[in-house]
This record gives sequence, C-alpha cells and structure tokens, in this order.
Amino acid sequence: MKKIKFAAFVALIVSLSSCSFYNPISTNVPSYEKKGEINLGVNLGTSADVQISTNPVEHLSIIGAASTSGSITNTTGRDVPIADSLKYDYSRNQFELGIGYYYKLTDKIQHDIHIGYGIGSAAKRYNWLYGDADFAYSADFTNLFIQSSLVVEIDSDVKGYLSSRFNYISTSNFEKSAGYNNLEPQFYTTEPLRTFNEESYWLNQFGIGLIADLGPLQLSAQGQLNFRFTNELVVDERPIGVYAGVNFNMAEIISRAKKKD
Repeated sequence: MKKIKFAAFVALIVSLSSCSFYNPISTNVPSYEKKGEINLGVNLGTSADVQISTNPVEHLSIIGAASTSGSITNTTGRDVPIADSLKYDYSRNQFELGIGYYYKLTDKIQHDIHIGYGIGSAAKRYNWLYGDADFAYSADFTNLFIQSSLVVEIDSDVKGYLSSRFNYISTSNFEKSAGYNNLEPQFYTTEPLRTFNEESYWLNQFGIGLIADLGPLQLSAQGQLNFRFTNELVVDERPIGVYAGVNFNMAEIISRAKKKD
C-alpha cells in the first residue's frame, strides 16, 4: 500500500509540469539521522538535478546542487540548412551552494534553514509568426536564496516534508536570436521580441515531498510551486516543478563496506 501511494504521488506531480524561460532548481531538503553524513542524490523531472548535503558537525548543514534543463537550439531536426547568422544554441544550467542550521524540533520533526548563492543560464524558444517562425532568447542569472523545511517522520521508513524558499534573482546578458520561418527558409527578422533589460525580482517556492528510507538508499518525490508577485518582466518561470529521485548516504555506504572487509 505504501508503494502504491508513493507511485500515485509521483504520477500526480509529474502531470502538473509546464514549460517556461527559467526552470527553478528542485529544493535540496536534507534529512539527517546523525552527524557526519554525506548524501548524494539525483532528481529527474522538470530538470535533471544532482544534489549533495553534508553535516560535518552537529547542527551545521552544507548543501549544493547542479542542474540542467537541456538546451534550446535550432541546429537539429531541420529539413533545410540554416545560415550561421540564424543559428542558436542556448544552455539552461545552474549551480548553487548553501550553508545552514538544522535541529530536532521533536523526536520525529527536523527543522532546517539555509542561505546560499547560485549562478546559471536560462533560455526559451518563442513561436512568433503563425507558429512557423521561431525565436529564442537567453540570459545569465545569479540567485541569492534563503530556504527552510520541516521533515516529519510519518512511519519508520517514510518521511514527509514541507519546504519554502525565497530567491532574489538578477538577470543579465540578454541575447535574442534572429527569427526563422520553417515554410520560407529565406525569411528572417531581427526585430526584438521585447526590450531586454537587466532585471531583479523575488521568486517564491513552496514544496511538498515524500522520502522512502531504505537504509543507505532513499527514494524521493517532490512537487514544487513557483511564483512571483510581479508580471512586468521579460522573463517568466516554470510554475510547477516535479521530481522523482534517489539519494545515497555515502558515509554509511563506505562504513558498511569497511565492516565487510
């Protein structure tokens, strides 16, 4: 029954995904049992994320992540060649590092708070003329964030969590491709889609997740709501993030391997 509920939760959040310019990274929610853990995880969903968390001393937590949403390009899947001036290939990657404090509210509830900094790039394709001419635009960004989470032990091998995260995102180095028409390869335009400026704004994230504990291995699922309070921006973000992942407690894996030897 637990496995069925877990699978149903994953299926539900996957069905809510959509596509936008900026794809927020999944929230790294550490779940520590004892000091000295090194947790390495991979989350797949609306992006592909590699996460690490460690607590070298009691109550001190260090988190990091690398994420990719692939790239936006028009150099593949075309029946006709494209002039070099019309080609684009924009990456969508991000990296972040944070430090924080965690403690036990009760025997079954852990609370943590982290601050951190991230860098990355984002991009989006935009169909402009009858759905046949595509543009793409990209930007670099930095992200100063603060996040907090509550991890609750539901059963001996299942945990649930709630997370909140507030990101101050600054974008720069906007770049826009020329347009290209699939039906008329000779047609293109360099008219700007919108006027691009450097922008800074707050992005809010709230998440819910499940963790199935299998000793040094954990299975996880996460749903994430992303939103901001201003619409006067060139960029937009993916409103729903959905992920399923696996986490490895490397310190415990190494300890068990030594005991076998």
